[in-house]
Amino acid sequence: MKSLLRRGVPLFILVPLGFVAYLNSLPNSFHFDDYDAIVNNPAIRDLKHLPSYFTDTRTWTMSSRQDWRPMVLTTFALNYWMGGINPVFYRLTNLALHIGVAFFLFLIFKNIAARSAARLLGLSTRTFTRLALFASGLFLVHTANSEVVNYIFALLLLSARSLQRAGTVFQVLAHGRI
Repeated sequence: MKSLLRRGVPLFILVPLGFVAYLNSLPNSFHFDDYDAIVNNPAIRDLKHLPSYFTDTRTWTMSSRQDWRPMVLTTFALNYWMGGINPVFYRLTNLALHIGVAFFLFLIFKNIAARSAARLLGLSTRTFTRLALFASGLFLVHTANSEVVNYIFALLLLSARSLQRAGTVFQVLAHGRI
């Protein structure tokens, strides 16, 4: 049980840290591409349209049909289902994904640091874990990354980051190296 609690400590730190950093941005209004992709998009207003997101490019109301994103539409539809046209729900989704990316970065940093421990004399595993947590926490709250939470349409970038970091973590877990 103690080991399980110890493994959960990074999440117990990163989740509140992310919420404190971005809490004031949650009720902000929609802007820029949010209007075309969410507010003025009738396709996200009913989950019965969900299968068509993957087959019909017309469900993507942005200017170009060549870059249509069915997973983003699915996320927007689920957000609409939960809270309608309330930007808080959309930003909470982005915040949860951003915290997830920070946690994946923690796992990557911790793995890199643990493998380097033999070369860096005098630093304990606990120190490496703290450094990894500091680096991922800095990534989480740094203003350079605030766009992915504040700008709802940035879900495109955020989902790509999430999948990239998750892929790296799974590669490390499967093969023991990056």
